[in-house]
Amino acid sequence: LRDLWELHAEFGLNQPDCYVLTFGQARPGRTVPVAAETVELLTEVIGRLGDQGRLRMSVERATAYFRSCGAGFILIQIGTQPGQHDPELPSIIYDDMLAEISTDPARQRAATPELAGRAVALQEALRDKEDLPSTSAERQLLTAWLKRPAPPGSAGA
Repeated sequence: LRDLWELHAEFGLNQPDCYVLTFGQARPGRTVPVAAETVELLTEVIGRLGDQGRLRMSVERATAYFRSCGAGFILIQIGTQPGQHDPELPSIIYDDMLAEISTDPARQRAATPELAGRAVALQEALRDKEDLPSTSAERQLLTAWLKRPAPPGSAGA
């Protein structure tokens, strides 16, 4: 499943015009044949997880969820300025998607610990504050410290 995710992301980011023609031209009741083949392959792979009892939802819903995460992510990335892409975002989205569809306890989302939540809140409160009585080096050090308890993929991480 991760391989499919990575292939999908690679195709979309390296061939944005082809991607939009294949996946971005949605019309009610109509699927581009190449996209239909992709959906069949994805349904087959997710179906294997279902056969193993590893899905928290139906194969159809898990496939739709995966497709929505993938297409939404790629279309947003295509519209994002070069150099503004978050290199960790594909893994974060994949992990979140898998946590949502999977029964695997190792994949389930843990509640954000209180300390991590507070660290993220403080990072957000301090974001872009130029009038703080601190040097640039002090702000960088504080940011580094605040990232330690924050969960992966949180603000500033």
